[in-house]
Amino acid sequence: MIIKLFGFRQFDNMYEKKINEEIAAMAKQHLKSNLIFWRCTDIMISDKINFPTYHKMRDLILSNISEYKFKMTTIIKQKLSEEGRILLDSLFDQTLESNTLRLTVLKKQSQSTTPVKIKDKLTDFALLTELHNQIKPILKQLGLTAEGIRYFAASVIKTKASHLLRKDQADADLHLIAFTSHQYYCLQDNLTDVFLGAVKSIENIAYREHRDWCYENRNTSNKTIINKIDQLESNVSGTFEAIRNTLNDRSLSEKEKLKHISCLVSIEDVRTMAFNKFNEVRESISKSFDDKSNYYNTLEKRSVRLQNRVSGQGNCMKF
Repeated sequence: MIIKLFGFRQFDNMYEKKINEEIAAMAKQHLKSNLIFWRCTDIMISDKINFPTYHKMRDLILSNISEYKFKMTTIIKQKLSEEGRILLDSLFDQTLESNTLRLTVLKKQSQSTTPVKIKDKLTDFALLTELHNQIKPILKQLGLTAEGIRYFAASVIKTKASHLLRKDQADADLHLIAFTSHQYYCLQDNLTDVFLGAVKSIENIAYREHRDWCYENRNTSNKTIINKIDQLESNVSGTFEAIRNTLNDRSLSEKEKLKHISCLVSIEDVRTMAFNKFNEVRESISKSFDDKSNYYNTLEKRSVRLQNRVSGQGNCMKF
């Protein structure tokens, strides 16, 4: 009577199917069971449904999570090739350099730009690429979203390798497949960041050296400009003075003044001699501010070192 008075309905079989579909959708998003429980509570309050017992909801949530996990493990058992399984098992082999599990090494990502670290990253990326090519068809059949891949990968990253080995084989394979896919793309992003960082570092070094060079050679540039201006003054000032005297000479007519001026400044002089000094001064000033030859020379000197450092990354990156 109280339920009907407040406009609520009973939790019947028809609504159980509806809430079961909601739980299945949330299970595919790999939400935690307590979060699924509270979301179901909000849905039932919104739909004005009388809440069932706690045990009923618990059984619905856990059964959906178990069913979804069982479907994924079944796909892995049926579709994972022998070669793919061998590659996944190789993650638990120890590396010769550090005597640690390869899985543990793949969990770590470094931003170091040293050649040794970059070489180690490229070795890890080659293994992840081979693994990713093997599991790519299975990932499509599993239908894992980006959130699902991150969920299982985070579990592997936080869990010790020994704990992972205690899991059921198919369950462990599911976690390793998601981890491989996640680390494949993360390591590619990491290599791209290191590539851009190494290039930017060389650019900064070249810019800093060019700036220091400009500061050290500023006096030389200033002297060059002053010498050009002095040459311009000595070559042109005499001509201008003669023109000014001719213009101020009242004893000459206009035609005579023009004739005198044309004798002082011939077309050949304008083209090749005195007035070209203006262009020389302008070029000297422009060159003193815009000369990047030292900058490009520094880049060229360091280009071999940069190529040796990032050539492997450039070959492995895919866009």
